[in-house]
Amino acid sequence: MEPYALIWQNDYYYLIGRFIKTDEVRHYRLDRMRNIHLTNERFIKKDFDLNEYVNQSFHMFAGEEIRIKIRFHLHLVNVVLDRFGHDANIKQLDDKHFLLTTKAKLSDGLINWILTWGHKAKVIEPEYVVQEMRERIQQMAALYMTDND
Repeated sequence: MEPYALIWQNDYYYLIGRFIKTDEVRHYRLDRMRNIHLTNERFIKKDFDLNEYVNQSFHMFAGEEIRIKIRFHLHLVNVVLDRFGHDANIKQLDDKHFLLTTKAKLSDGLINWILTWGHKAKVIEPEYVVQEMRERIQQMAALYMTDND
């Protein structure tokens, strides 16, 4: 791996760099790395935008890049701006809601982050992500509908 950056995200350090075998940028949580070998090899850093990578690798999970629309309650606007930056594409829908349209990597991290906001966040598109949200919510509801552990 050719190391490009070390960042602090969600209470952990991550090493970001180019994985040589596949020529792709990847990230690794430092406290989970094992069998590390340092070399004296040098490399030329390829063109890389750290901010873009971090924004697209939402919650530091890899996944398919998608365009997603999420409706939020207005009081979450600062949370969304903190997560997606002040250039986030947000539009006020009414006196209680706004719509975020963005690119993100579809991952458990993204789904779980959206679910964190309960009824104050709703995925609008794409439809297959809406369906994934429905399935997760049904699984959670089923857990509480029975007395079985």
